[in-house]
Amino acid sequence: MTEASPLADELPFVDRAKAWIRDWPRRPRRPLTAQDFLPHTGSLFLPTYLSFFLLYGGSWVLFGPNQTFRLGGFLALLGGAGLTTLIVLYIRRPSTRRR
Repeated sequence: MTEASPLADELPFVDRAKAWIRDWPRRPRRPLTAQDFLPHTGSLFLPTYLSFFLLYGGSWVLFGPNQTFRLGGFLALLGGAGLTTLIVLYIRRPSTRRR
């Protein structure tokens, strides 16, 4: 007789997580407004500015005059690029239209 795998209990959760990640770009979101990018009220204010500063700071460290901490600059550029990708994927998602 074979015993059940210890991961067998986790498979439904893993399948749910895979389905959530796979369907995320197609799941509708609410329509964007200018309020979404304003400080203290918008949901995209912090990710947008964090992405900008990560990209700016990473390129400053990598290509600036001092070039002291290149690994940190590369990691900042990598994080900024990933965050920018997530923001673009969120904006490109279909929105729900209210009639």
